[in-house]
Amino acid sequence: MLRVLGLALFAIFLNNVCAQVDQTLVVGAGDCQIVEAVLARLLVSNVFPPDNGFLRRIAYAETRAGLMSPPAGRKGLWAVSSDMFAMTKTNNSVLVDFKTDLTNSTILRGLNGQPLDWSTVLEQDLDRPLYSAIAARLYLEVARKANALPSRLDYQADFWAMHYASPVNQTSVLVNTFLERTRQMDDQCACKASIDMVFVMDMSSSVGRENFAKARTFVKNIAASFEISPNRTRVGLVTYSSSPRIEFELNELSTKESVFAAINSTTYRGGGTQTGRAIRLMMQVFNSSKTATSGTPATTKSAPTTAAPTTEQVTTRRLNPIGGPDLGGGVLPETKAPLTTTAPTTPTQLEPVEIKSKVGIVVTDGKSHDDVLKPSLEAHSLGITLFAIGVGGYRLSELNEIASDPDQAHVFTVGDYNAIENIRASVRRRSCLASAPIDIGQPITGVISIGEATFVEIGIPENEDAVTINLEAVDGSLALYTSFSAPNPSEALHDQKLVLTNGETGSLVASQDPNKQRQSVNRQRRQTSTEQSSNKLYVSIVGQAKTNKYVMKSEITDPSVFNDSGSGQTRPTVASPLAVCLAVFLSAFLHVFA
Repeated sequence: MLRVLGLALFAIFLNNVCAQVDQTLVVGAGDCQIVEAVLARLLVSNVFPPDNGFLRRIAYAETRAGLMSPPAGRKGLWAVSSDMFAMTKTNNSVLVDFKTDLTNSTILRGLNGQPLDWSTVLEQDLDRPLYSAIAARLYLEVARKANALPSRLDYQADFWAMHYASPVNQTSVLVNTFLERTRQMDDQCACKASIDMVFVMDMSSSVGRENFAKARTFVKNIAASFEISPNRTRVGLVTYSSSPRIEFELNELSTKESVFAAINSTTYRGGGTQTGRAIRLMMQVFNSSKTATSGTPATTKSAPTTAAPTTEQVTTRRLNPIGGPDLGGGVLPETKAPLTTTAPTTPTQLEPVEIKSKVGIVVTDGKSHDDVLKPSLEAHSLGITLFAIGVGGYRLSELNEIASDPDQAHVFTVGDYNAIENIRASVRRRSCLASAPIDIGQPITGVISIGEATFVEIGIPENEDAVTINLEAVDGSLALYTSFSAPNPSEALHDQKLVLTNGETGSLVASQDPNKQRQSVNRQRRQTSTEQSSNKLYVSIVGQAKTNKYVMKSEITDPSVFNDSGSGQTRPTVASPLAVCLAVFLSAFLHVFA
């Protein structure tokens, strides 16, 4: 009887913990998560330039993200035709560098982790989502000729109707199909997460009143797509010109209506461009919000070892509690608030803390008159994910200094404020996917709804080999996913998975040692092109019931897990995370049934 019970437990354990999954290479696979997994791999590979969300929208328009079959004569989630595929196989000079980068990429690998040599890809391979997306992206490079890919949604619809969609005389019908399906799928595939988000808006003289009004609308539309409340997403706003000013704090407004009213009441001032000072003030907004912080810095350019305390005088604007006009019918006398930023410290009492990703979105149209690199690095070291949006006369190198790495995921540029709405969906999605860095050993807790996710990244010391993740499902049902290469592991793309229901606890062991991962069934551990994922473990916790509460803790794995029984000698190689899972399970199994 005990043997039967043991085998049943063993089967459940394998299903819930030890399965590695890469559905981007599964024939016929398709849904919103698979689209996002494919696009994430393309993004971090840095093989292709940004496409302004066009590739995602093509998947929405052609197959509703794989939820319906491609049109006749087309293959795969991106519905690539035979003629389109043939164009990617030619020796077109435009594609030479892309194909070389594909072959050399450590992110975009083919079956069994082999280099992706496009010359060997067959048309039937397009039924695999990753291959379909690469074929579509290569084709777009040919079809655009000497022109840039369109950034405006309506221009993308026109381009798709003329160059990509099945030939139909009624171009206007195709354009409407593209726009309608994109709108529907943006809603259906929307990321669900709770974050702390502070906007930093340039209102210098070069912006002007009319453009500032457009920037306000942009900020409102991004905020509108989140559930705003004290326990969900919180929003703050800093404006700046010659000097920065806090319009409202993260813990000041608790409804969409109050946030919208406060944004609408923000008045244009004009003046110089002091972006660096504004970023420092943004840090004060995060520091004063009393949310849980994290110790391991987010991906940075070259973060300083300490964030030196900084103090300066800034303007703070006070709103009424419900977010309407300023109290007294106008702006209250301005108060001066000192800005102090310090590096986070490891908690002395390791009680579970609630954690949220911290996102700063800087919108600027010009070149800063002060330094932006140092304050941006300090923000990165505090675990703040920074996005930089340049409009018109921006300096790209400055945007790259502001933004978190990789730049291609955190820098957006548009020609003018009339086009800023075209990047809203992408900014919203990437903000939602921002990870919160945490320290090894720091327990975290949270309450998430069905489909909502908590994204964290755990910094692993270079001299350590593996980390154990312990999860408790206090209430509801949870799925936990891990990956050393995918920043937002999901059901579609993960190294390991753990599923728990109400009251259950479980653990898994994740190793970053290539020797322990090299025999992975479906995928090998891969690094980004900047080799910055090697000491980070990405974790997603996803709610599967109406209300879900969790407690998670990470710890350095006991090296004895990888030792031969009784020998005291470390094995030179252990096959994979599956082997690690088996070792942990068998150890516990023998202990119970001995």
